[in-house]
Amino acid sequence: IIRDQDKQTQDINELSHDTENAHSKLKPIFNKEDEQTRLNIVTSLKELGEQVKELERTIHKDAGKDSQDGKMGNDFSKGVDSAVSIITGIITGDMTGGLAGASAPWLAEQIKIQAGDNETARLVAHAILGAVVAELQGNSALSGGAGAVVGEVAADIIRKQLYGKEVKDLTEAEKQTISALSQLASGLAVAAGGGNFGDASAAISSSKNAVENNYLNSDEHQTKKGLEYKERKGILTDEE
Repeated sequence: IIRDQDKQTQDINELSHDTENAHSKLKPIFNKEDEQTRLNIVTSLKELGEQVKELERTIHKDAGKDSQDGKMGNDFSKGVDSAVSIITGIITGDMTGGLAGASAPWLAEQIKIQAGDNETARLVAHAILGAVVAELQGNSALSGGAGAVVGEVAADIIRKQLYGKEVKDLTEAEKQTISALSQLASGLAVAAGGGNFGDASAAISSSKNAVENNYLNSDEHQTKKGLEYKERKGILTDEE
């Protein structure tokens, strides 16, 4: 993690790589090798969540907020843990249902089970999982360039749900948090959709580059990409 605020970037592409199972896919086949592959991916997702939480602590420490935002940091961590737990539960079969076709009530129920009455944690978890659902429903989380576009859509969802601000009004720390959570959402989406370690790594890198170089640095660019995505999905309103 880079601690120079002026040069700090967010790269959580630190997934552990199992070379023997590098091309294994998540499949509902309960033989020993496939089960171990699932466990390896679950372990990597948990490590990814830990990296996001550590990055968030570093962002706030560099901004001089660590002393006053202790509870907020704990709430953020719980939100990340809740989102990761829901995805890993789906992968291991401990939780029934899937995110691609998840209804809002189902998602809210799962988040409440994990985060309890902690409103901040629930907000963070909902922002992450809302972005994951968008990626899965877009059917492009595993495809190169399209994954970059979806990463920007994920960032847009996270921005609106966590901060409710326009991009131009975000602080540097908020931008860094959005980037980190977008990368996490991309990795979780790939894993939930059946991707392997290589797929997840590529998706995280793609999301990082698109979000930091395009979405967070150009209001015009992020608006154009968001409208293009909505048009493809058939959800563009007359006003837009």
